[in-house]
Amino acid sequence: MLGLFLSILLSIYHPPVSYDISLAGNFGEPRPHHFHGGIDIKTDGVEGKAIYAIGDGYVSRVTMGLYGFGNAVYVTHPEGYTSVYCHLKAFSPRIKAALRRARSVDSAQWQHGEQYGTASASGNTRHRDLGYA
Repeated sequence: MLGLFLSILLSIYHPPVSYDISLAGNFGEPRPHHFHGGIDIKTDGVEGKAIYAIGDGYVSRVTMGLYGFGNAVYVTHPEGYTSVYCHLKAFSPRIKAALRRARSVDSAQWQHGEQYGTASASGNTRHRDLGYA
């Protein structure tokens, strides 16, 4: 049953990076005061690698901070799931423009493959990676 679910999920969604995925952190991995709630994708210590939409949807939340997820983009997909892209160095020009206008970024649809931002080490992370949940 789980295998069928995963194969359906992978037929709808695509990787958020354009290179082979290597994990720096696993879902459910023990952390000092909690279990890790996502996966961390290695960027080989390089900041600025592009982060892409895994599927169609809309940006439902953007956060900026020094702790936790740091700079993050939340995307709500038509299937009811939300994907979260954390520890971003910068937001895409489209998101930056919406934030400058102080208007909601969720008014427009996003397509699979559109760039949301670039990878970094913002928030509560020790490595340059993409935190993804």
